[in-house]
Amino acid sequence: MIKCKDVEALWAAHCDGDLSPEMGLAVDAHLKGCASCRNMARSFERLEFALDAIGDHKAEAPAFLATRIMARIEEEREPLIARILKHFTAPRLIAASLVAIAFFGGVATREMLLKSPLGESLATQKVVFEFDAPAGAGKVGLVGDFNDWGLKNVPISVANADGKWTFEVKLEPGRYQYAFVVDGKKWLPDPKAASIIPDGFGGKNSLLYVQGGLNKARL
Repeated sequence: MIKCKDVEALWAAHCDGDLSPEMGLAVDAHLKGCASCRNMARSFERLEFALDAIGDHKAEAPAFLATRIMARIEEEREPLIARILKHFTAPRLIAASLVAIAFFGGVATREMLLKSPLGESLATQKVVFEFDAPAGAGKVGLVGDFNDWGLKNVPISVANADGKWTFEVKLEPGRYQYAFVVDGKKWLPDPKAASIIPDGFGGKNSLLYVQGGLNKARL
């Protein structure tokens, strides 16, 4: 069932004809019944027309802009210890502290540490991604900040069955951005993701939350 967030994420691919026939029909059907998405589509079309009118003109940012942005980021960045403490709830932080003290004091072994709340919170989880590739796609890759967007060699299990690509990767608890790359050039978000956000370059990234302990990863 296509939802509004799916239409927004897949709109560029729909305009380029990169979606499968079934997915394209589903997007068209949703647009017919959703006034909000039709308005969004018209806004995108007006924006595309305006960009075409601008042509190749490139605006140059002031020389001081990058310096001011970085200074503002550093000003608002929380201290490292505050960001670490935010990750832990109070009970987990207490338990983790006791385990760490016992480990470094020689009372606890490595195996005991891995079975503790601290070890559970840091244990890797197997995450499975599934993606229905557009018609005619020959190859699909998975990239994200967990593998430096394809630059880092992270073991990923890949399988393809009639255009349905499945990826398996082990990740530590945390928040990740990712995308699928079709034929090495077309970057597409995951319609099944927990959320889809701008990537800062005119495209979209998917969000993944991997929780510790016995919690499963949430796409």
